[in-house]
Amino acid sequence: MRYKFIIIDSAHGGKEPGHKSPAFMHNGAEHIFYEWEFNADIAFLIYEYLQQYSISLTLFDTRNFTDHLRHSVDFINSVADRYGADNVFFVSIHANSAASQNWSKASGVKTVYTTAKEEANIFQCKISAALMGYGVADRGVEIRHDEYLLNNTECKGVLTFNGYYTNKNEVKLLMDKSVRNEIALAHVEAIKWVTGWH
Repeated sequence: MRYKFIIIDSAHGGKEPGHKSPAFMHNGAEHIFYEWEFNADIAFLIYEYLQQYSISLTLFDTRNFTDHLRHSVDFINSVADRYGADNVFFVSIHANSAASQNWSKASGVKTVYTTAKEEANIFQCKISAALMGYGVADRGVEIRHDEYLLNNTECKGVLTFNGYYTNKNEVKLLMDKSVRNEIALAHVEAIKWVTGWH
């Protein structure tokens, strides 16, 4: 499990509707959490931290797309074609929500995979450990055969869901810069592991 090229996918374009929390008060002001902004911030932090290691990687910035899934699949497959699918691994960054996108008690972090079970366990372990001290639940790994990104890419990858923005407690954590930093560093540690830097 020593991948030679890593793709960081920021998921959910800024021009896409939805994927946002209800309005809430935080630090004396009204806020709405937009998943695309969180995903992009974490993705860029991961990318910046990984610059200190000799890891070949790229970041696919989806912020300007309305149909991010199709563009992400095309980009990931183009990299897999260039470097060989067995050498490439992608990480797609997400936050989670209740199906209704209304406030919910659902909480926790999970990692979704189709074929990359071992890698998914590594990401889940690192991310859940980073957030355990904040009371964020570990929802474990989940195999999914209905995820468009996982089913249409030639190389292995995972989707990380880093807390629920429809949970009134977790959304405030996801807005916190220091918590975002810890989430990004957890991803970095997992990426180091799958590329042989551990």
